[in-house]
Amino acid sequence: GGSALAARLWALVAKIPRGRTCHYRDLAVALGRPRMSRAVGRMLGANPVPILIPCHRVVPAAGGVGGYLGGAWRKEALLLLERRPPLAIAAEQCQNYRP
Repeated sequence: GGSALAARLWALVAKIPRGRTCHYRDLAVALGRPRMSRAVGRMLGANPVPILIPCHRVVPAAGGVGGYLGGAWRKEALLLLERRPPLAIAAEQCQNYRP
């Protein structure tokens, strides 16, 4: 959970740009712990502020979206949403708005 290593991990994840992803293994390497990919996943699962630390942007190198506390379907939806330009999303919402 709240260890110094987890804090370093969360700082790295907070820098992943919107619409981009990173692999668990890459984060383990960046932390100087290349064999700790699974531990990275567990620490991300303890993320106290998923809105600010976008752990949904971390995916397995082997493919797929990996685990997510809110469900893999939600992680996939967040990733798809982030790949769309923000103004396109806003325009679509306005077009479908009915008072």
